[in-house]
Amino acid sequence: MFYVTSHLSELFARTLPSRPEKVRPPRLSTREIEVLKLCASGKTAYETARILSLSERTVNYHVQNVIVKMNVCNKISAVIAAAKAGII
Repeated sequence: MFYVTSHLSELFARTLPSRPEKVRPPRLSTREIEVLKLCASGKTAYETARILSLSERTVNYHVQNVIVKMNVCNKISAVIAAAKAGII
């Protein structure tokens, strides 16, 4: 029994990848990065819209795209993930 479990463990270990693949940061557009930087500095969607001459809805659209691309749940998490990835 010990031999069988040992052998199965070795076979299983061989099927695992030797190194975890390095996860590349998602590709964000220039506008998404601008919006994210302003979010990181504490600007609201309204303030960001006025600074970039956009509508508030467009700013929220860019924020939502970043959230999806970064695979996070909210704007704060997106800012943190982007900072960790070196995007901002």
